[in-house]
Amino acid sequence: MLTDDKSIEIFVMADELCKIFNAMLCRRGLDALLKKKKRD
Repeated sequence: MLTDDKSIEIFVMADELCKIFNAMLCRRGLDALLKKKKRD
């Protein structure tokens, strides 16, 4: 069973991963692909 603290820790880790992943996409010029996909 997950405690509230453990659940929050998992979400924080996932959020940090998303931030790093988005930064990598922007550096490689792939952020335009994501923006286009969101509009569809």
